[in-house]
Amino acid sequence: MSAKSLAQFDPMAYGSDVHVVARSGYPAVSIRFPVGFRDACNVGGSVGFASFALWLGALRERGTGPISKQIVEDMATGRWGMVTNNSEVFIDANLYTDDIVEGTIWITELTGPDRATTNLHVEWCRVDGETRTHIGWSAMQTTWVEILSHGVVAARPMPQYFHDFIEPMTIPTGAKNIAVPTQPKDVDRGSLIRSAPMVPRNPYLLESEVFSTTMHDGNVVGNIYFGNYYIWQSRVRDKFLARSQREAMAARGALGELRCVHTRVEHLREVMPFDDVLVTMSLAALYERGIDLEFEYFKVNQDGSREKLAIARHRTVWTMPGAPGELEISPPSKLPQSLIDSVLEAIDGK
Repeated sequence: MSAKSLAQFDPMAYGSDVHVVARSGYPAVSIRFPVGFRDACNVGGSVGFASFALWLGALRERGTGPISKQIVEDMATGRWGMVTNNSEVFIDANLYTDDIVEGTIWITELTGPDRATTNLHVEWCRVDGETRTHIGWSAMQTTWVEILSHGVVAARPMPQYFHDFIEPMTIPTGAKNIAVPTQPKDVDRGSLIRSAPMVPRNPYLLESEVFSTTMHDGNVVGNIYFGNYYIWQSRVRDKFLARSQREAMAARGALGELRCVHTRVEHLREVMPFDDVLVTMSLAALYERGIDLEFEYFKVNQDGSREKLAIARHRTVWTMPGAPGELEISPPSKLPQSLIDSVLEAIDGK
């Protein structure tokens, strides 16, 4: 490649940047990188919710860069690891391919037995020169564990080097303006059309699929990586939507799309490579302009029995396209009648 060609690459876009910043007077780590083609998998070409979850995992790992070698050495013994207890994503604005995204990471507190649990938070911003535009939030809770047997772990005190690294970065409980929201933005999604009854098992099943896992779905700890739970959400949801919205999905957003604005996964137990995972998607609430979904994840044993692995909530709005490159997510529009009919037919058994 010629020097002239190389000069056309913007170092801001084709590299990444890591620096320590102050957040409300406390330390935080900020990491910057470009949005790739694969990240922008929404129907209309913006970044999908699963991409934010995968970025969250990557930032968690890069944020511990100075001690990553020691962490990997501990995990390589097969005795120690870190598990994800829960994680969530809030999406407040659009990002597109070639945008520069910056994730700022901070820790609010160490909790649980022996303070082995870390509460991590991220704010996502789009960077354009000196301008930073808020895009969304993420959060994750992880625990340092001892691996007792295949897929069985117990919380243990984190190693001293780990504690010494994150303790100075931990923001005291009660500090202001440091936590992510607890609820997505309140937008008008219209009248409630149908909601699931308050019973132990949601009867409004919309879609399900069994995923066969391999080592490709795992990580250095040996368990299935948390990001897969968001990918599976996306696959099951799109499978259902394709029944009635294939034309809209093929139109690349020109006819509107169902957008996730918040999703949260709560993990109950671990699952390992080569386990089969059943993912079910049920209706929580159907509105004129959006849908709330519930997901459940089960390990399917060889005898056909199931063990619940995780649960998730998923909030959506139906949006029509804005101007090309528009950062603001368009206000909710009415769901297509064909989608409403598809949901009601699924839950009413017609």
